[in-house]
Amino acid sequence: MRKRSVAALAVAALIGLAVGALAAPAPVRIRGQIQSRSGDTLNVKTYDGKAVQLALNSQTHYETVVPAKLTDIKSGDFVGIGATGPESDLNALEVVIFPASMRGTGEGHYGWSVPGAVANADQHASGAGSGAPPVQGTMTNGTIVDAGTSTATPPVQGTMTNGTVAGSNTQEGGQKLAVTYSNGKQSEITVPSNAPVVRLTPGQASEAKPGAKIFALASGSDGGTLTAKSIAVGKNGLMPPM
Repeated sequence: MRKRSVAALAVAALIGLAVGALAAPAPVRIRGQIQSRSGDTLNVKTYDGKAVQLALNSQTHYETVVPAKLTDIKSGDFVGIGATGPESDLNALEVVIFPASMRGTGEGHYGWSVPGAVANADQHASGAGSGAPPVQGTMTNGTIVDAGTSTATPPVQGTMTNGTVAGSNTQEGGQKLAVTYSNGKQSEITVPSNAPVVRLTPGQASEAKPGAKIFALASGSDGGTLTAKSIAVGKNGLMPPM
């Protein structure tokens, strides 16, 4: 009887954890430009024209997004790759190189959307207005295990892949990266030579100032004041391509 009681309690605890995990709200993604700052509150205009108040606190993490090159990617790097196309034929829109402290962040393959202004900027297009439609795709976070060459250009539908580089062979046309994630699953992603490449580095709260373009993860209601969990600030006006 005691064994059954212990087993029942264990099952109940697992169910409680599962329900709690399901109930936890997903973070709100904020992509836009800081208009003003009042104390610990940022007033942000998103790329689709919305005004958002973003509260900062002692738990907010800051990263700086700096330019990088395709040739900077090396074996063992953990990266995030925004891509387009079906999972069997992914083509990169941009690559984000993560610091070692963020290795494993968001590992897996899942749905992801990017505002039209960001997607158009990633593709070096001009005239991306606030009403540009978002690019719907997926996010894949994993470990890069192989690389080759390719001259493909990005199609329209999008994905994101984050992983650790295990090999790289860059030539003039670009390269193809094989990324593993989630217990050995793998995707191959073609990275054109003109795809934007950036690196995340530790940032400072002082960088979150008017005029800066940001990518933020926040908690709270999308219709009211949000609390920033993390803010990635583009250096010297760079638009974070996430």
